[in-house]
Amino acid sequence: MKTILPLLCALGLTIASVAQETPPLSAMERIVHSDHVALETTVRTGPYEGISWQECIEPKPEVDGRTLLSLLYDAQEIPGFALMPNSVTGTHSVVSVRPPGKPSEALRTFSALVEAVGKEGRSVPRGTVTVQVEWIPSVELAEQRLQERRQLMFRTLNADKKIEEQVVSQLPSGRSFGLPMYLDRRFDLRRGVLIQVGRVVVSVQASDMESVSEDFVEALAWGMIYRLQTFLHPDSSDRQLLNGVRVEPVSRLEKLGCLVSSHRPEVSWSKDAPAPVMNKTFTGKVYSEWTCRVTWGQRWVELEAFSWEMKTWDGRVVKLFRPVFPYRGELIAPLQEVKQALGMP
Repeated sequence: MKTILPLLCALGLTIASVAQETPPLSAMERIVHSDHVALETTVRTGPYEGISWQECIEPKPEVDGRTLLSLLYDAQEIPGFALMPNSVTGTHSVVSVRPPGKPSEALRTFSALVEAVGKEGRSVPRGTVTVQVEWIPSVELAEQRLQERRQLMFRTLNADKKIEEQVVSQLPSGRSFGLPMYLDRRFDLRRGVLIQVGRVVVSVQASDMESVSEDFVEALAWGMIYRLQTFLHPDSSDRQLLNGVRVEPVSRLEKLGCLVSSHRPEVSWSKDAPAPVMNKTFTGKVYSEWTCRVTWGQRWVELEAFSWEMKTWDGRVVKLFRPVFPYRGELIAPLQEVKQALGMP
């Protein structure tokens, strides 16, 4: 039996925004379990935040909820996708921090701004992106967790596809994470990738799109690996190496005399969360696209978030060894390739 000790109570709103990254204390309850004390919230307590939060605070866990959430993309970092409430659960993000010795996780689902007509004539997003990190107590247990998830995929193989093509341990692109991984190719309208990074299992999934690009899923995964390496090794240059290829913020080229300009047009979105979940309308703003132009003299190249290519001033399209992806308000890219395309020394 658990004891509930309310901290604060708050009134719901008819129209809400999802700009806030974490729920306020007014949406939290301090709950005493048999073996730990936690702060917990659901969308039914306090103002809508779109986050289901369960965080052990006593005894002190190895990692906190804010840290886990920071390992995922934030609300503005996947152009064309927004953190919208799910019509069934009312959430877009889940954080679960368990007591020491138990796995913890954070998960976010982004919905595409492009919509289609779903059941009962309702508009539904044409595509979702789900990103997740599982913080495991040890490397050995992380290896075990990766294999468990692989076995779950094998239990629901597509009868219309060849078995050997549905769950693979190498990227069809020919590239390599340099880490234990599995690519889920069971369904035509869904692609997912699982990667073990030490004691953390990273998951990326794109689904329900007209055409799911494996390059897009792989680019999302590289960005997650970079975030994790930056957190684990903040003072080491190894954090910038993605399986041997160095990536850095594009803004660093300004110190070499380049002009760097970003293009990030914002678009507004709104979504109705029907009763009995919330019966509210929620709004927000996201980028419709995210590009960056680097100019050196009369030459320029253009980079785009989650792309494996860059356009050049002379009409060429140059393939990149690692994708471009956002992190903390700017784009990360393999700068040596950018300098070579510009003819810089």
